[in-house]
Amino acid sequence: MPAIVAGGAWIRPANDSKTYAGNPAVTFSINTAADVYVALNDAGARPAWVDATWVDTGVNLDTRESATQTRSYSIYRKRFNAGQVALGPWNSSASMYLIVVK
Repeated sequence: MPAIVAGGAWIRPANDSKTYAGNPAVTFSINTAADVYVALNDAGARPAWVDATWVDTGVNLDTRESATQTRSYSIYRKRFNAGQVALGPWNSSASMYLIVVK
């Protein structure tokens, strides 16, 4: 577990939403300003909504999908004010992104 996301609140969108093209794909509310981390599966292209307002932390989250298969997710961060957070679609056949709020 990378230290930058340890202790945060995890949101795991349904993996079946990975090819959903609607926008937003994920919404949730936060009651105070917070850093939202999005871990993007490196097997897919970075979506356009992860633009210059997001910071590439340079940290990866690695998952084990089977005894022989691992996946690497690049972690991006953006600060949001209290209120609703809306994240765009992944629109890829690669596993859906992960979210951590801290």
